[in-house]
Amino acid sequence: AKQDLSINNLLNLGFGGSTLVACRAYFYRVVVPQNPNTIFFYAGDNDIGGGMSSDELYNEFLLFTSEIQEKLPHARCYFVSIKPSVFRESYMDIILDANEKIKKAIEHLSQWKYIDLCSPMLEAGFEKFYDDDPLHMNILGYSLLSKLIRDELSVII
Repeated sequence: AKQDLSINNLLNLGFGGSTLVACRAYFYRVVVPQNPNTIFFYAGDNDIGGGMSSDELYNEFLLFTSEIQEKLPHARCYFVSIKPSVFRESYMDIILDANEKIKKAIEHLSQWKYIDLCSPMLEAGFEKFYDDDPLHMNILGYSLLSKLIRDELSVII
């Protein structure tokens, strides 16, 4: 992330297998002490893969936004939409529904902005963003994600 985004003071707090539920559990211990000014947040993929419905995921997201508002009210927050993947293609309706619910909620959350990774992947044929690993994006996928984040950063810098 530091290399792709050219941000010297970037702190990558991502962890493998993360769920929104786990992010909420670690938030107070890991994120709050760092007191970040900006948060880029990606979660939901593994929650849906674990059987969570779009409504359940949406409710977890709302809980998370309220926790951030309480503990980090100054932070600008960006939610990166849940990506379509070859591995989770059978969950596409849930992914799209969760993304839409979260996007609509963010319209009313001044602290948050929605970064749409899903739509450009679908428009381009999402399969091309994966290689042998059908869940984790290839270099093309991460290039798209980096561009979307850089575009947002250029607006706030």
